[in-house]
Amino acid sequence: MKSNTSFFLLLFFSMIVLFSACKREDSSAIDQDRIYTEYRVSYNEIEDETTATAIFRIDDANGTKLELTDNAQAVFNNQVMNYKNLDGSHQLVLDGFIPDGTFEYVNNDGVSFINEVPFIDPVGFFSNVNTTLTRGQDRIFLWTGNPVALNECVKTTVPDDQLLCFEASTSVVLHGEAIAEINEDQKEIALIRERESVINASPIGGIEGGKITTEFFSFSVIFDIED
Repeated sequence: MKSNTSFFLLLFFSMIVLFSACKREDSSAIDQDRIYTEYRVSYNEIEDETTATAIFRIDDANGTKLELTDNAQAVFNNQVMNYKNLDGSHQLVLDGFIPDGTFEYVNNDGVSFINEVPFIDPVGFFSNVNTTLTRGQDRIFLWTGNPVALNECVKTTVPDDQLLCFEASTSVVLHGEAIAEINEDQKEIALIRERESVINASPIGGIEGGKITTEFFSFSVIFDIED
C-alpha cells in the first residue's frame, strides 16, 4: 500500500510540475509592449533539417509563454510558423541547411517586427580525428570551419562544467573530468556551434526585447573510451 501511495504522490507532483512548465496565455490578453521574444534557428547535419523556433513570453526570459492568437503570427522566410502545444513554441521544420533567414512577428496591434538571422557557420570534426578518449585526461578537438566569433561558442555534446569559449579560438577542450563521466549513450559525440544575438527590431515597430540563437549540430563520431 505504501508503494502505491508513493507512486500516486510522485505522479501528482509530476503533473503539477508539467502543468506549471506548460502554463501559457493568449497573446491578445496582455499589453503588447510586454512581449519578450526568443528566436532559434538550428540545423541538424545528421537529420539534414533546419528548425526555426519562436517563443513569446510575458516581460522577460522567465515569463509565461504566449500563444499568438487572432491576427498575431510568427513567420520565418515567408512561411507561417505553427504553434506547438507540447512546448508552447511556434515552429517550422525545413529540409536541408538554411544558413540564414528572416523572422517576422506581427503582434495583436498589427505592428510588425522584422529580425535577420545571423549566418549559421558550419562546424565539424576532421575526418582523421583520433577516436580514442582516456578517462580523466583532457582532449583538445580542432574543427573544420571558422574560428569562434563574437557571442559564439563551440562545444561537444558531452556535458562539461569547465567549458570556456573565447573569441577567435580554433579548438575546444573536453576536460578529463567530463570524459570520466561519459556513459554508453554519450560515446557518439557531435560538435555544436551556438551563437546568441540581441534582437534588432524593425523600424516599423520600434524595440521588442529578446534574443536570437543559432545552432549548427554536426555529424557525430563514435569514440572509444579507455580507463
